[in-house]
This record gives sequence, C-alpha cells and structure tokens, in this order.
Amino acid sequence: MWEDILKGKRMNKYAIPIIDEIMSDGKERTTRNIVDALYEYIESNKRRIPVPTAREIAYYLSRNDNYIKEKTYIQGHAKSTKLNNVYRKL
Repeated sequence: MWEDILKGKRMNKYAIPIIDEIMSDGKERTTRNIVDALYEYIESNKRRIPVPTAREIAYYLSRNDNYIKEKTYIQGHAKSTKLNNVYRKL
C-alpha cells in the first residue's frame, strides 16, 4: 500500500464506485472513454469529485481482477494502425 502512495498511483476513492458503475454494462472502453464518461456523470449528477487521469484509471483496472484488458488495432490515416488498450468488466 505504501508503495502505491509513494509512487503517486493512488486514485480518488470516490471515483472508484463511479468507474465500476460506468463499466457495469460490459461494454469495452478505453481509459479516455472512461474519463469522458466520468465527466458526463459528474455533470448529470451535479457531484464534485476530482477526476482521475487516464493513467490512474488504467492502473486501477489492471490491478482489479474484475476487468480484462484487450489490445485492439485502430485503422488510421494512410495505412497506419494504432494499438489501443480496451478494458471490459467480466
């Protein structure tokens, strides 16, 4: 636990249940999609909580056994592809 605090990887405890609620529908989402959904949740429910960064969310999801990470490729401009990590709740 202290290692997480010293490395700055601890996420806001109020955001965790909201992330779990957002991911409860079983859809695949990137960390950026989760951040956007958090902002929408905060605006629609008039709550004031600090939104974690995409890196903090990725760390939380990677350490939680209820989520799996899948790598997907997104087709970009001029035959370029981009590797993207997508998370899904089990």
